[in-house]
Amino acid sequence: MIPGHHHSKLKHAKIIRFSAAKSLAEVTCQILNSATSLECLTLDTTGLPTCSASKTGYCRFVLKGELVQAQKGVEAAQIYIKPKVPSTVEFNLLEPCSRCHAVGL
Repeated sequence: MIPGHHHSKLKHAKIIRFSAAKSLAEVTCQILNSATSLECLTLDTTGLPTCSASKTGYCRFVLKGELVQAQKGVEAAQIYIKPKVPSTVEFNLLEPCSRCHAVGL
């Protein structure tokens, strides 16, 4: 916790390309602890637009390494972040489209 840094007026937070990096998880937890008016936290593990399979049949091409990192980010968010999210905060975890981007780790 950084003294004097409170996010008391923060209502919505979105982290794009959330990964399994320890420092990113720590910053996210700090936001959860200090943002007393937080209403919604969104962690986007890909940084990609939502699935466009309904229009074209496929999502945008993504390298396998990016998909692996996104999946690790999903797992880290579920283990380290989700349990710390207060019930008053809407939690959204955006992950790769399982239909278009199946990855075996």
